[in-house]
Amino acid sequence: MTTREIGRDRLFAVFDSHYGEIKARPEAMRQRLTADRRAMEKEGHVFLKASKGNAFLNDLVSQCLTKVGPRPNLPFQVNMVASWDKEGKPAKAILANRSGLILISVATLQSVKHVDEIAFLLAHEYGHVAMQHPRSPQEYEKMLDDDASDGAKLSAQAIAALAGEGIGKNMLLRRHEDHADFYGFDAMRACSYNHTAANQVLQSIGDWDLEKGIFERQKELEGEMSSKENVEKGGLGSIFTGLGKAFALGAEAITHGETKDTRPSADRRQLLNFYDQEYYGGAVKFDFPAFRSRNAKWTAYKETSEWRSLVSKYGGSSGR
Repeated sequence: MTTREIGRDRLFAVFDSHYGEIKARPEAMRQRLTADRRAMEKEGHVFLKASKGNAFLNDLVSQCLTKVGPRPNLPFQVNMVASWDKEGKPAKAILANRSGLILISVATLQSVKHVDEIAFLLAHEYGHVAMQHPRSPQEYEKMLDDDASDGAKLSAQAIAALAGEGIGKNMLLRRHEDHADFYGFDAMRACSYNHTAANQVLQSIGDWDLEKGIFERQKELEGEMSSKENVEKGGLGSIFTGLGKAFALGAEAITHGETKDTRPSADRRQLLNFYDQEYYGGAVKFDFPAFRSRNAKWTAYKETSEWRSLVSKYGGSSGR
């Protein structure tokens, strides 16, 4: 695996150089919400009337995670859903739309060990919202303002052409996932949450199939990356200039398994470990009393009749 994406600084610190040309307008986001919900229903996600659970998840995000990044307090709505895989079994699903609509399935919530694992997943998804990651590469050109730079417009056209299908599209989606991981990790650190939950939840849930919004276990890569020297820092620049360089490395990427649209769980964890060591020194420091309070609320919710009913109808047989 080649990794070029940890960047020259924390994502929060270099956010504008990556996404400054892509605007997130709250009013436009609110107008998209209903259409995004209908689209998610057409894809098979069933929105659940889980008033206590949905309130808990939205509070978890709004308490801090949406306040600390470069685009704070964007509109968002977290909804618990029921999702199924191709075999009709409950699926681990979590995904975000540019409107701020974030879905998380009952099966996913069953898989977590404590509340800050949920916090990282939701911070990751809010990162997609803040960065306005489109589900289709062709949307980038439509997202730019008239006053965007000529370079950004030309790059957006190139992305639409090169990332339409196949390896180009997969490389774009992998880059989106990397940045969402970094955004979520920065948010966890900034909020004094248990940042080690990021590594834990990626290990417990497994690999993420971004195209379907469903976590599906795949065979872990054999071994770990050989050394930190595999990470070349600072070479990508913005989402536009960076993808230009990434596409130029397409032949090399094929030989390193980048024909998939997301990294295996082992690689995502390793990349976050490098990111943590480089920019935070790997120090374990979080507000334990606040964590204990959050986790107590989550534990209490799992004892409610609402949660037990959801698990019995929509949960996986192996969930906790």
